[in-house]
Amino acid sequence: MKKILGLLLSIFILGAAQAQTIHWLTFIDTTDKNVGSCDVMGRDILYGHFINEVNASLAPMGYKVSTHDIYGTALSPERCKKEVESLKVTSPDDIIVFYYIGHGVRAFQDETPYPQMWMGQVNPNKCIPLQWVFNQLKSKGARLNVTIGMCCNNEDYVSAKTHPTFSVNYASPQMSGKKIKLIQDLFLGAKGNVIATSASPKQTSGAYNIPWYNDNVLDIYTATLCDIFDELEKINTNSITWDVLLTAMSRKIDYMTDGEQTPIHNTFLASAAVPSEKTPEVPREETVKKAKDVENDEEVDDSNLKDSLSEIFTALVNPNNPIAKRVEFAKLFEKEFADKAVVRNISQDGNIVVDKEDPETFLGRLATTNRILYVEVVDIQLSENGIEKLYVREIHHKQ
Repeated sequence: MKKILGLLLSIFILGAAQAQTIHWLTFIDTTDKNVGSCDVMGRDILYGHFINEVNASLAPMGYKVSTHDIYGTALSPERCKKEVESLKVTSPDDIIVFYYIGHGVRAFQDETPYPQMWMGQVNPNKCIPLQWVFNQLKSKGARLNVTIGMCCNNEDYVSAKTHPTFSVNYASPQMSGKKIKLIQDLFLGAKGNVIATSASPKQTSGAYNIPWYNDNVLDIYTATLCDIFDELEKINTNSITWDVLLTAMSRKIDYMTDGEQTPIHNTFLASAAVPSEKTPEVPREETVKKAKDVENDEEVDDSNLKDSLSEIFTALVNPNNPIAKRVEFAKLFEKEFADKAVVRNISQDGNIVVDKEDPETFLGRLATTNRILYVEVVDIQLSENGIEKLYVREIHHKQ
């Protein structure tokens, strides 16, 4: 094992120290022998077409991002229980979103209509009830709690009959002002709690065969959510609610499966005023130390580091910061890269590299443009010399 690497980041801190946060808890069973490949794709679509666009829309409102992305061998009931119980809300305006993709089951004596989640294992005594997750997260005191389980509500798994309509994007995603506003209304225009699952009691949750993904399968529920999100700017309304969104998903899936799968949900919400965008204070420099334990041939959970870097780059593209300050910081941050480091910009789908830049060009472009809305750090490779490789996904303002 190599020694712990300290990465010193001089960043612009905008706003108060207790800034509000959107907490993402995603638990995805990507190793199951039957549906693992389907859920790998579900994870990619969920982040590329839903989570990243929500983060981009809430960034101008002063929201930071905390990502708990649990998948592969890290997935277990114990890990789910620990993550849910230990999650801390630091502001009453925090938002929590829980999303599970995997197998589910229900007991004959269950009183709740919502399923239990296997969480990548086969012991029925260890299943995690979705209702329990909802109750735990509801007690945290966040502005909004959304708990979603994409899993069967009985013991079987079947495939659906048709496929959704959203298409693959092998370029950087773009978001219109209308779409950003609709997402802000959805996540900030109400306070309370939402619970939803992909099938009614005694039903299975199906998967689609999607030709443009090499005939791989994708679960119908996540596909429909992302399909509707992709079409948000085309709807003939200036606002959207959770009940409208989830009801539309339920009706669409019920129709496409001939009534074999009907998602259900409950909302406990009160209307709230959408806050205005944050006007940043004069940027001040603060040194933040991020450590990462680097081991040979061992995957390291670096979600916190990715979130911190995404926050830094998103502050760098913030047009409310003077360009002179942004350029000054870009030159300072360039020192955190190793010699001959490469930054790769990847597409919304398929992880296609759409551009390669050296750190100076990448940071200079971020510091001088007003077209970029959000920068997600997808992957990072570190060495004793600094950042060796950086993979990012940019979301642009639609022109």
